[in-house]
Amino acid sequence: MPTLQEGLMEEMKQILSNKIHISQLKPGDHIYSWRKAWLYAHHGIYVGDDKVIHFTRGGGQETGTGT
Repeated sequence: MPTLQEGLMEEMKQILSNKIHISQLKPGDHIYSWRKAWLYAHHGIYVGDDKVIHFTRGGGQETGTGT
């Protein structure tokens, strides 16, 4: 049985997220994934063919990478 804290975290996840199935993605969609206990989100742009352009930190700056 989940603890009260786990239940609250799951409620927050539902409020702060708009989860969709991968089949619903269209090129140009902004996607994100929450990280580190909901302290920040990792963002990217879906470009089709199972590819995402995402941002990573490199040398103290944010740089776009096409992975």
